[in-house]
Amino acid sequence: MRRFAGVNKEANHPTFNMLDQSVVAQAIQKNAKKLLILNLNDQPYEKKEGEDPGSLAHAKGLLIFLGGKNGIKDGQGFYLQHSCPQCEFGHGFPGNAEKLAQHFFCVTINNEGLYALAEYFYVSHPHFTKRIIPELFKKANKYLNAIDNGEFVDKPVHEQVEFKSYGGKDVTIFTKSIKANRDQLWQDIQMPGVKFFVISHYGGEKWRPESNEDFVVVDYIKAARGGWEIGNEHGKYALSDGDRLCFGDVNYM
Repeated sequence: MRRFAGVNKEANHPTFNMLDQSVVAQAIQKNAKKLLILNLNDQPYEKKEGEDPGSLAHAKGLLIFLGGKNGIKDGQGFYLQHSCPQCEFGHGFPGNAEKLAQHFFCVTINNEGLYALAEYFYVSHPHFTKRIIPELFKKANKYLNAIDNGEFVDKPVHEQVEFKSYGGKDVTIFTKSIKANRDQLWQDIQMPGVKFFVISHYGGEKWRPESNEDFVVVDYIKAARGGWEIGNEHGKYALSDGDRLCFGDVNYM
């Protein structure tokens, strides 16, 4: 794409989208047997018959992994997590999202990271807008095989998935299954020495940590200068303490 630098490079320009999708289509066709693509975004607005509109995870992201000469063992790829509504792979940044706070977090991965992320998807059950899982991956990864068959965790589960990025950075993902959707994730993320905590409001209910002895507890609704309409505070949590950085992809954690 560098050769197009400076020419119709705006993300909402139709020429940019056409070139972007053309390059993607060529790459997919050339590497069809060893290229994994998983694009996940919010559950679509169009409710299907018999479908619960809240039955899928809020997670949003894109995972691309290319197998190497020895299959997926020496392959590599990346995982992009984002908070943008309706931001689909190969399309421009949505106009309705330009007014809202968003994040993009990208990490390179090897086979270890792929296995961990597949487990994360298996537990959280996101909505896949694109799902390309070649046989090579299904044979080597039980979670990818289950996902391709539409099988996911069917009980209340909290998981902590850990792996090292391709560059050696430690990555930890805290996730939960759909049937645990009334539980909060904050309790899982508590770290020794943390002195600040936020009361979260979810589904009309107020939630706070089981013990506030180690926390300065703040109710974000009372702390806010003014009210806001639901959906206007779409930016997600980002906490930093030394070498730690935390992003969230859910509403009302």
